[in-house]
Amino acid sequence: MGVTGRNTQEAKIPVVDFSKIINNTSSSCWVEACAQVCQALEEYGCFVATLADGADEYNKIFGSLDELFGFPKEIKLQNTYDKPFRGYHSPNDVHEGLGIDDPTNPQAIHNFANLFWPNGNHPNFSESGDGYAKVVVRLDETVTRMIFEHYGVDNKRCESHIGATDYVLRLHKYDGAEAAGEEHMALPEHTDMNLTTIIHQNHVNGLEVKISNGQWVPFDVSPNSFIFMTGDGFQVWSNDRIKPCVHRVMMSDKEVRYSVLLSTFHSGTISVPEELIDDQHPLRYKPLNHLQYLASQLGQNYRVCVDNFCGL
Repeated sequence: MGVTGRNTQEAKIPVVDFSKIINNTSSSCWVEACAQVCQALEEYGCFVATLADGADEYNKIFGSLDELFGFPKEIKLQNTYDKPFRGYHSPNDVHEGLGIDDPTNPQAIHNFANLFWPNGNHPNFSESGDGYAKVVVRLDETVTRMIFEHYGVDNKRCESHIGATDYVLRLHKYDGAEAAGEEHMALPEHTDMNLTTIIHQNHVNGLEVKISNGQWVPFDVSPNSFIFMTGDGFQVWSNDRIKPCVHRVMMSDKEVRYSVLLSTFHSGTISVPEELIDDQHPLRYKPLNHLQYLASQLGQNYRVCVDNFCGL
């Protein structure tokens, strides 16, 4: 299929090195990195985070995904939760996903594994899933602290926000093209309804980000890189300073693309901090009940945008 707007220039998604700051918020690089992160989120709604060590460990989770997605659909359909956008979904013939609610709880990952491997024969999935969840949750908490600090919001409110964050670990499979070079859209253009998304993928490319001039920029795979995206929740919190990342998945490789995502949601209400309201930035949103916003999307043939849901 033809694709319009594909970037032909050398535009790149901004890259921020977290190797020296992920466990050290007092490092000399911290303030500079905070500014880099927030500039990228304001301009792109995303950035690439690189971690120095541990690639072999947090890539282990990909080793079980062939077997996991090979289970019959009737088993995958048992991956359900009471809250919306947590469990199995298959929006089209080339894309399906599974979810683990509350992956910071090892028992939640173990329960998910037992759904597919009730006899305990899963290929170290619980161990690799737990290890991966720890890495990406720590990254998300670090970036959240960067955002709050950069915009002058105090640490007490930051920690309250982190404490009210719900995490979902999502596993996605995208079928490859029937023939090399025959590109197809596996996931249409969209923004995420959550607070943040952290994506790590196998060696197969496909994820693209739309920049302000309308062009699409690919996320190039490397073993120690993650793409961090902001969604509708941070658009509201930041009073429109941070934009949600517009992205899609285009498959041209014949191989299957696997991605592992950490999605974050607020368990209560998201409100604009007073520090982000001034003459140049008048209040644009009423407080957003995040769960109600997600629930409003169910059964709809169209996306209920956040501006219509809680905009002033």
